[in-house]
Amino acid sequence: MLYPALAQIAILFATGYLVFAAVWRKKNAVNLALILGVFFLGLLELGTLLQLSGVHGNILLRRIANIGVAGLAPSWFLFSIIFARQNARARISSWRKDVFYVLCLFPLIAAALPAQLLSVAIPQNEPMLITPVTLAWNGALVAAFILILVQLESILANSTHAARWHIKYVLVGSGVIAATQVLLISQTILGKAIDPSLLAIRPATTIIAITLFVFTHVRRDDSVSIYISPRLAYKSLVLFSVGLYLMLLALFHGRQASPLGFMSPSLFIVVVFLGGILLLVVLLSERASRTIRGFIQTHFYTDRYDYRQEWMKFTARISLCKNSADLHHAILFSYCDTFGLVGATLLLPSRGRDAFQDASRIEMDPLECAVPADASLPALLLEERSPMDADALEKRGGDELAELIARHRLSGALPLLSGENLAGIILLGPAIAAGDVFTKEDIDLMTALASQSHTALQNLQLAEELSQAKELEVFGKISASLTHDLKNHVQSLGLILANAKNYIHDPEFQEDMLDSLSTVHSKMIRLIETLRQVPRRSYLELAPHSLKELAHEVRRTLPGANIRIHGQDVAAMADRGELAKVLTNLFLNAVEASKDNGQPPIEVGVTTENGKAVIRVQDQGCGMDQEFIARHLFKPFSSTKGTGLGIGLYQCREIVANHGGRLEVASTPGAGSTFSVHLPLAKLPEAEPKSDIPARTTP
Repeated sequence: MLYPALAQIAILFATGYLVFAAVWRKKNAVNLALILGVFFLGLLELGTLLQLSGVHGNILLRRIANIGVAGLAPSWFLFSIIFARQNARARISSWRKDVFYVLCLFPLIAAALPAQLLSVAIPQNEPMLITPVTLAWNGALVAAFILILVQLESILANSTHAARWHIKYVLVGSGVIAATQVLLISQTILGKAIDPSLLAIRPATTIIAITLFVFTHVRRDDSVSIYISPRLAYKSLVLFSVGLYLMLLALFHGRQASPLGFMSPSLFIVVVFLGGILLLVVLLSERASRTIRGFIQTHFYTDRYDYRQEWMKFTARISLCKNSADLHHAILFSYCDTFGLVGATLLLPSRGRDAFQDASRIEMDPLECAVPADASLPALLLEERSPMDADALEKRGGDELAELIARHRLSGALPLLSGENLAGIILLGPAIAAGDVFTKEDIDLMTALASQSHTALQNLQLAEELSQAKELEVFGKISASLTHDLKNHVQSLGLILANAKNYIHDPEFQEDMLDSLSTVHSKMIRLIETLRQVPRRSYLELAPHSLKELAHEVRRTLPGANIRIHGQDVAAMADRGELAKVLTNLFLNAVEASKDNGQPPIEVGVTTENGKAVIRVQDQGCGMDQEFIARHLFKPFSSTKGTGLGIGLYQCREIVANHGGRLEVASTPGAGSTFSVHLPLAKLPEAEPKSDIPARTTP
């Protein structure tokens, strides 16, 4: 019999996985649920194996097996409702919580009730008829595992191209475990006994599932977050599939021959089940899917793409975007999904339009630095005015571009054109199906989508600029109104001070005066000064200034701040007063961000890069995530400080842009932030030669 050997291997796999997960995996709810699920799998196999081995104490062993299968229900259900979901704990609906609490009672019921009342004996031991209690118990287990399959399917249905690549093997493994329980328990209910020939399926699928789990943990990061659409959650193929399976099971149950005629019904079910697992893995493989699709389109269709359908699909995606971050992601996702790419990166011009910066990316490493506007990549794309594959870029781009292609495994790049200007670049990651090359149809569709992408980006940019202009206009009106009101308050305070000459000895007047002076007056004056700092384009008095000297000068205005300045003596063409405002704001922000970490030193470095003068301000504070940087950091009137107006960094960026430079930020949550100011490089005026006449001294 095959089962004992497979069961022993499955128990070893389960034990090894528990050790691996306990030592190397993160301690969170998802991994805890996975550990519990594998533990109960091992417990179930152990109890069943010992029963078949004829070990003394059959009732106890059946109880262990019952606890094992009962423990699978709550552990895998918990896994299915929190794995890869956005804000899993906060989004768990009340009915899911209720179901989980009920399922947690299953192991307790299995431990408390007589073992022979809940489970059917294995034929080699003592046969037993199914009682109503046994039928209800096994029916509840089947319902629980079907519900687990529905939850896992909802994760798969809502996953995007990139997320599915990370989690598909974990979903296949956990789904196979649940489907195996549905198969065996339903066979038990219909056959009134456990068919020993089917038992080998369970340890076999356990071994497959644990192998898929370990492969995902080691080779792929499964810590993705997916938003589960309520609309898609109820469109389940699982319920249909399970119903079809049970119908076929009832149809062929009791027959002496399988539908094929040359194998037993039990062997037929095993072959079909394992074949279904293999088919599921193949269907979830993007590489296999694209290979099959490409074969069909090449041999059975004249055109590779249905251009109308692709255009409508792309338009539908970008029309749902509400902000620039969503639009950037939708454009990249469309290219990845349509052309079978692992990932892609979108580069957009900086504020000074002297470089192309990383605006968004899918499954790609960030660029080490911005791509200068006069580099070989932008120049080639602007000259070619169409997508270029990696081979063409390497041949014409030189060693620097070849290194970029090799480092990021690029399959090509394409321009986003605005008339005669380059409005953006999309870097195309490696193809999912190895060996795929871009055809003329690919190039044509890429070019068409690029034109639509640029139009969408331009429209959204204009809409955001119009929105900001309206906000500034409203803010200006509010500022004028508030300034008028504040002047009235100041005038009232002046009257109080004037009356103090006559009523200074009145205790009640003293109390009122002190309250007014300590709260209203100081608060309103500070607010007036803040409101007056609304950013506006003004005339700049440009001259060469030493960035290091200016940094020391600003540092002296902040007594007590732990700021260390180092680097080269580099000069920039700048307005000294305006640039001092920028450095003051950056220094204060760095100090504010680091105050909860014991005030570690703020590192300020001065250097040159790509013909620009650069000053960097690095802190070791709380850091920021990419979503906050993209959506809020430089937006006016968006502040995380309770006392801020949200115009400081917006003003800094505008000042730097007016200098013909750019302000960049790199940040990691929990590790700190680095702000880099890039300015036109200048030369300091030479110092006047010293006179040979010695200075006169006073006797």
